Amino acid sequence: MNRLTQWIVLILLIFGLVLVNFIASFIPGQIDFTSSKFYTLSSGTQDLLDKIEEPIDLEFYFSRNTEGIPILFKNYATRIEELLKQYENSANGAIRLKFIDPRPDTKEEEAAIRVGISGQALGNGNTLFFGLVAIQADQEKAIPAFNLQREPFLEYDISRAIYRVQQYQLPRLGILSSLPLIRSVEPGYMMPQQQLANDWVVVQELRNFFEISGIDKEAGLIDESIDVLAVIHPQDLPSKMAYAIDQFLLSGRPIVLAIDPSSTFQKSQIGQQAMMMGGGPNTSSNLPRLFEAWGIEYDPSSFIADLSYASMVQSGIGNQPIRYPAWLSINKLNTDSPPTAQLKNMLLIETGSFNLKEDNGLDLIPLIKSSTQSDTLNVNLLNFTPPDALVRQINPTKEEKVIAAIINGKFNTAFPEGKPDDEEELKNEENNKSNSLNGIKINTEPSLKESKSSSTLMLIADSDFMADQFSVEQLSFLGLQSIRPLNDNLNFVSNILEFISGSEDLISLRGKGTAIRPFIIVRELEMKAQERYQIRYDELQNKLGVVQSKLNGLLEQQQDQQNLIASPEVRKAIESFRIQEAETRGELREIRKRLREDIEKLNRTLVLFNLITIPTLIGFLSLYFFRKRSRRQKLIE
Repeated sequence: MNRLTQWIVLILLIFGLVLVNFIASFIPGQIDFTSSKFYTLSSGTQDLLDKIEEPIDLEFYFSRNTEGIPILFKNYATRIEELLKQYENSANGAIRLKFIDPRPDTKEEEAAIRVGISGQALGNGNTLFFGLVAIQADQEKAIPAFNLQREPFLEYDISRAIYRVQQYQLPRLGILSSLPLIRSVEPGYMMPQQQLANDWVVVQELRNFFEISGIDKEAGLIDESIDVLAVIHPQDLPSKMAYAIDQFLLSGRPIVLAIDPSSTFQKSQIGQQAMMMGGGPNTSSNLPRLFEAWGIEYDPSSFIADLSYASMVQSGIGNQPIRYPAWLSINKLNTDSPPTAQLKNMLLIETGSFNLKEDNGLDLIPLIKSSTQSDTLNVNLLNFTPPDALVRQINPTKEEKVIAAIINGKFNTAFPEGKPDDEEELKNEENNKSNSLNGIKINTEPSLKESKSSSTLMLIADSDFMADQFSVEQLSFLGLQSIRPLNDNLNFVSNILEFISGSEDLISLRGKGTAIRPFIIVRELEMKAQERYQIRYDELQNKLGVVQSKLNGLLEQQQDQQNLIASPEVRKAIESFRIQEAETRGELREIRKRLREDIEKLNRTLVLFNLITIPTLIGFLSLYFFRKRSRRQKLIE
């Protein structure tokens, strides 16, 4: 083979590689080797795309050519582009994708601002646009800015925008509650110049996302137009309303249910003295019949006392704050679920706990749990036990208890014989009181016996966290009223309702982790090394503390005595302690060095592997093909 032929072969090889990559970019399908399947759409997203009736335009705005953009943002933008291409390929023409670089002073920048993409100021004075807008007909839904912290929920956020842009009216939220969440004024009861009571702030906030309707528990029915139901602190519900709740859930529509073993809000309305004397009404809520059929275990007579999450409250004695284990300030929530992924702190008041019975076929996703330093105590203790005495009642069970969770699956009805008749009629039928249905006469109206498909119940064992006094601070400035959130209680409610009111396909989505993977092996080496040297390290730290304490004591003694020249014994002792301090510090440095040895050895091995392995492999392959060609030429000759 002459030199010209060799050059031709090399050029053809390069051209072939480029051509293969070019053709491959048009071939649908891919192989996703990421551990969390970051670049593979979930089945819920695929089902959502299959239901699109009219084409949706996805416009991805990213200031790619703007100076000063951190490399993390550029890499994240590339991952988003790759994921959006998967949406386009999987939608069979229902998704039209467009990448836009909104340069300064251009129509593209004006368009980004118009659709709601937030411009983020960079340190050099430039502006970064990094968001997405979904457009269908005259509807627009934007993700104003992609957040690196929400990378695990990137697919959920994009799919939610696609789902929301197909909705042409606000979903309807029905609220059934024993608490005065919604303002209600009965005719004839308004005094002259009396001001109307406001809705709770949580309801005011929810009106931005839902059309809200109050539900009377005596009505015994729930309107078919209700999309999602919120049952807050249900007390003394008639059987017909319990049946309506049961059928609502089994129909596939979601429910948010807040129960409470002890409503602090109600107790504040009744008066503490009446509660202590036992003369006040019941302040707990429960749905025993529904829970029994749905396989939920809940004790309305017990609340959680938690030493780790105990809130600081005023003791009333010298105005000194003390820890109160019945009020929980929880700062560790489920970061793998979209509703709680970015919440930092919640305040729960005298909350209960629940769990699922074994083998009931339902899936429970905990959102909020107690710590391992918690216990369940009887609610009667809350009426007469001071905070400091309550702490002494706690015997930690070393188990986390579920306070809030999303429950998915097929539920069974609590009314297998159908809709119950009116309660008044049942009171006159003494013979029915001993039957298996506890005195409920049954009619023959058709009813659901189990969920049509998968049903979703969001259950939380507290209702006080929604009250204004535990969630917001009311502010007044120059006659203007405003509120300041005290915690993430309101965000939790809005996140949950928005999450479960979406498509069932959206609810099925989970966080996928990030494309930046942790060094698991390095972390394991650190843990093993720390276990190996931790005891000795702690001993040396204690020894160093003792030596420093004695040395400081001698030096202070000298200063107190105002001695310009220390005695030989004191100088000798100081010198001895300083030598011990230096030796101890040296041994500590040696241990820290040993802690890093295995990790540094692994780093050197990886570097050596990268430097040698690939060139060696190429060398062996070259040698193999060279010898093979040489043998072929010899055979020809």
